[in-house]
Order: sequence, then C-alpha cells, then structure tokens
Amino acid sequence: MVFWRLEAYLALYTLCKFIEYITQEDAENYKLQGYDHLKSSVHMYITISKLISYFVRSLINFVLVPFR
Repeated sequence: MVFWRLEAYLALYTLCKFIEYITQEDAENYKLQGYDHLKSSVHMYITISKLISYFVRSLINFVLVPFR
C-alpha cells in the first residue's frame, strides 16, 4: 500500500520543517529590517509555493512509480 511507505511521511515531515524554518526566518527578518510587510510576505509566498510544488511532484512520483 502507498500509505505505508516511509518516503511519503518523510517528505511531509520535511515540508513541514521547511515551512517552519521559513516562517521563523521571515519573522526574524521582519524584526531586523524595519517592519516591511510586503517584502517578507512576498518572500514567504514565493518560497512556500516553490516548496509545495516540489512536494507535490515528489509525492506524485512516490504514488505513481509503483504502478508503472
């Protein structure tokens, strides 16, 4: 079964940790660089959208590879 494979859970855990790291980094940059709301928001949006697209591609590979 696909849900018992360890790789999918590791990918989900890694995605969550990356989002946690990016959020913490943006919060620190927000405090240090003069409270620029737009710059930190755009940076977080771009980074998270890249991570989510990478996560979806790897999850599709994990799911579809056994059925080929």
